[in-house]
Amino acid sequence: MKARAREGALYALPLFALALAGCERSTVVQREDVVLGGPRTLGFIELRSAIPAPNVSGGAPATSVVIVDDVPETTSGATTLENMGQQSIGLENTSINADASAPSDAASPSAALLEPWGSAEPAQWTTRALPPALARAIDDRGHRIALIGDAVVDESANGTRVELAFDDHTCDLPYDTISFDDDGAGYIVRRGRVFLRPPGQAAWERAAVCNNLLGVPWAFDGARGWRVLSRRGRSAEPAILSHGASGELSSGWTAISGARASTTHAVVDVDNSRVLLESGGHPIKIDVTLEVAGALLATASVPFQGITRSRTGVLVWREEPGGAEVDTLFSSTIRGQYQRARIARDSGARAGEVLAVFAAPGGARVIVTRRGVELFEGTARAHAHSVARWPVALETETGISVGWLANGKLAVVTPTAWAYER
Repeated sequence: MKARAREGALYALPLFALALAGCERSTVVQREDVVLGGPRTLGFIELRSAIPAPNVSGGAPATSVVIVDDVPETTSGATTLENMGQQSIGLENTSINADASAPSDAASPSAALLEPWGSAEPAQWTTRALPPALARAIDDRGHRIALIGDAVVDESANGTRVELAFDDHTCDLPYDTISFDDDGAGYIVRRGRVFLRPPGQAAWERAAVCNNLLGVPWAFDGARGWRVLSRRGRSAEPAILSHGASGELSSGWTAISGARASTTHAVVDVDNSRVLLESGGHPIKIDVTLEVAGALLATASVPFQGITRSRTGVLVWREEPGGAEVDTLFSSTIRGQYQRARIARDSGARAGEVLAVFAAPGGARVIVTRRGVELFEGTARAHAHSVARWPVALETETGISVGWLANGKLAVVTPTAWAYER
């Protein structure tokens, strides 16, 4: 078995090299393939070389994780895992105090799932229609940021605009999104081209990277710089790209490792650890620190729909057939122990197709649907109930974000509306 795995990795090397055409001759570090569900294998090849312009088209021994009664156990007996357009009706642009400090409840809680929320009554929410945008997100200051055309607009600071500067290189990836991390670093994809912004900066710098992966496929650290899991073309295999904290982002990118071309969603840590959805929605965790990779679930026949990351943690989710429940996997960190829980939805809320699910403090979960927002408040017997309804049904599942406003209140922003706690 190990011999065949090594042969597979060697065979994958020239294919991956072709995908990174134009790169300099690279040093290759080969490790054993990760076996996922019998004959399916995921080969990891680490490459270190320069990345061409955007228009140029590891793991150790396998360990899969089985969830039994929400307690992870490794099937191999290994102990290396951590315990394992759109209409705009009555448009209103509501400003937020731009000088207010970041919310005090932004710190990530423990990974305990279904921790009681408390005896307080459900929070009251307000919904507002907004001028259509390509995407919206809430940054570390609690500002509502919109991607409108080729400009980034701070809707909480009197509509301050920053234009995105393009060059002659184009990406074959018509995708638009925006997201921020806890420290204020920002990530934008506009027409498939990636733009990045370090914490404390106003300008967005164009990177020599294309992308269309959903989720939060990037991370930034002041000492180690940027990590982006990037796909250079529609059918290309994604690769983890690394860039230092200083220097122009238009060059100097290094390929660290690859993933399957079937990867659709990802979250990435600055140490290159990541969780992926691939091959139809099966979740894979790659822990670089422990040098372990494998499936989060043994039930590989169960496809999940998406991955989100908030200040609370990482959440992998899927809507159960019929919409009566939402099935979730949650960890406070990318490399942590993932726990599984099913959230029942009130019968009146099930008609709304689920577009995204986010983790909030105290075991709460925010469910964004085409119709509105549902809130599961973290109690073991409670159901997710509707707290807001969109003025116009959402037409897209992208460009949606959950975050905390400057006053500490939870909010959901979308391309056409937002909802927030009063």
